[in-house]
Amino acid sequence: MGIQGFEFDEFYLDASEKVLLRDGKPVALTPKAIQLLFVLVENHGRIVEKEELMRAVWARSFVEDSNLTFTISLLRKALNGNDKQRPQFIETVPKRGYRFIGPVTPLQLIEPETVSATHVGNSESESVANELELSDTRSQAQQPVAESPRWNRTVFSVRSRPLLFSMAIALIGCFLTGFFLLRDRSSFYQRLVGPGTKFLSVQKLTNSGDAFGLNISRDGKFLVYLTHDNGKNTIWLRLFETGKTIPIYSSAEESFNSAGFSNNGEQIYFTHQRGSEPLKLSGISILGGTPTLVVSGLHNGWSFSPDEKQVAFVRFDGQATRLIVSDVDGKNEHEMLTIPPSRHLNGVSWSPDGKTIAYCSDRKVEGGTDLGIYGFDLSSKTEKPLTDFKWSGLGNILWLPDQSGLLVTGRGKNDEVNQIWRLSFPEGHAEKITNDSSSLNLNGATADLTKILVTQIEEISNVWIAPGDNPSNAHVIAKSEFDLAWTHDNRIIFQVREMVSTDLWLTTADGGDKKQLTVDDSSERSPAVSPDGRLIAYVSERDGQQNIWRMDADGGNQTQLTSSGGANFPTFTPDGQWVIYTSSQDRSLWKVPVVPGSPQQISKEKHRRVTISPDGTKIAHIEYVEGHPKLLIETFPGCVPVKQFDAKTDTPSFIRIVWSKDGKSVVYFNIDSNYVGNLWQQSLQGGNPQQLTNFNSERILDFDISPSDGQIAFVRSTLNLNAVILTGMKAN
Repeated sequence: MGIQGFEFDEFYLDASEKVLLRDGKPVALTPKAIQLLFVLVENHGRIVEKEELMRAVWARSFVEDSNLTFTISLLRKALNGNDKQRPQFIETVPKRGYRFIGPVTPLQLIEPETVSATHVGNSESESVANELELSDTRSQAQQPVAESPRWNRTVFSVRSRPLLFSMAIALIGCFLTGFFLLRDRSSFYQRLVGPGTKFLSVQKLTNSGDAFGLNISRDGKFLVYLTHDNGKNTIWLRLFETGKTIPIYSSAEESFNSAGFSNNGEQIYFTHQRGSEPLKLSGISILGGTPTLVVSGLHNGWSFSPDEKQVAFVRFDGQATRLIVSDVDGKNEHEMLTIPPSRHLNGVSWSPDGKTIAYCSDRKVEGGTDLGIYGFDLSSKTEKPLTDFKWSGLGNILWLPDQSGLLVTGRGKNDEVNQIWRLSFPEGHAEKITNDSSSLNLNGATADLTKILVTQIEEISNVWIAPGDNPSNAHVIAKSEFDLAWTHDNRIIFQVREMVSTDLWLTTADGGDKKQLTVDDSSERSPAVSPDGRLIAYVSERDGQQNIWRMDADGGNQTQLTSSGGANFPTFTPDGQWVIYTSSQDRSLWKVPVVPGSPQQISKEKHRRVTISPDGTKIAHIEYVEGHPKLLIETFPGCVPVKQFDAKTDTPSFIRIVWSKDGKSVVYFNIDSNYVGNLWQQSLQGGNPQQLTNFNSERILDFDISPSDGQIAFVRSTLNLNAVILTGMKAN
């Protein structure tokens, strides 16, 4: 028998699942903090030298001593706000190291029998429609389940499980149940967090990384999923118990976007589109046949009434966003709600009693824009918020069977990943019930909530370097997140994530001599370097809102420049005296002096991500014009349009544009329908844009061109998408 874990005060440190519980509930800590805590607890009572801690926790990393100090600070905050001057758990021993003090009780591990594995069949799948449409299937095992030591001293351990897998866990949970998902083929950890529920097992449905469009019937007997293979799109039906798959409908002319079942499981509903025609919702028998049109011209979600005689959906026509209810044959359309185009709806879900339609919508708040969940009361024809909680991102929502609340896909901060939340109804209390390092999305559930379909989305991204004269010849130098920028001495500022926070780092063009520039538990991103190379502007959420900060090129003198929140995409003017940025509240354009002063509005017109020409007389940005993405060139600071070009992108929101040194052309990146990114160059003299790279895989998240030698740095990524079924949970 080995060590199951350690108890101290109200805490339990689980040795197999690498998690800290406080009164049975998980404490949010980074993996490095957990690892550091284990070293200290295992050596409780003795001084652990700084060098020993650095070797144990950061042996293979390029880090400085400040990482140890910062991580100790995180631990002290987590352990009841422990003060180093009056230590309760972690004592600082000056010039030597740290010591864990106080009584610690090791608990022994008892091994009961493990749960045997079952398998679900095979299929092929390719492509991703968007971040919320997920899942294909490829063989996978039902995993062992363990109970929390807070309620039962006996826990499960998987025999012959590699140590590497046991350390690589991610916290995940679902309604009234928390559990820890051990990544890859390892175990799942269960803890009971509420009365009246029981969680029995988990099935990982896919391991291919390219899952797409999966959903589950209300009786749990069938799965539906979509594939795109060799130009042919197919809807597949899978028998959940046997894994047998049956093709239901195929088309080479239409793309499929989403799928779901009728309440009785006899029909499959799916959205489809031919070219640029309006999106349609149709139904087809699970036995196959010819699809029947339900409605045409919908956007952003659909949901049937409990009796399936009506369907609710969102339509956007460029003038307004409308919540519409119609009969299932498309007749008798009624506009329930009409809102201006500055506001949008998605994630429609009809309540079990048929009286309320819930949906996600953006809203204006002090300091920016956030997302909320609203309900439209069908009897009074009125809209009201279902919660006061502020999200930074929202996706699918699903009413609980007893209408006591909703399950929600969302994130609380801009730089967090999507997780599953529970929203109580009608109280409106929002609680995040998963904390996985991967993004999670809710796809569907059975009527009794005994099977819940969740998708893991893991973004795997790296910094790539390529010569300017051959930009397709790229190689990896470092792991990264979304943003980067070249410095004037040919180094690269890039973004590194640890759990939910991100920091800015500096490295040479060959990936060496790494140095951390920001060290805190918030998120930093979008670096920009001043023309003289002395300053770095960036976005930080250090004060709970995203504001513009600046620091010296070595990371020193970090100074906040804005305080109203909602500031995005900083860039310097050519004289280096001002930082230009956009407001996420209304996308207006602003500037703020690098020597702290008052921000000034440049333009009230909408701008996404702007860059300024080398001579400072023009700006470039990409916007939708009459429904089509356009590259716009405007005067600066007047913001008067002077040129307009067709843009090779369908996702203009975060596209960086880099000017050539002579100001005669611009380079930007696109992401095509297959989620592949490439660079394009547009001459300001006119003509079609020229493709600069020929990548056939991975998205481009950001790029920059070195001002000294023309090398190109990219952040390129791929999405690893897999579906998980949570089974055995019973609703109250």
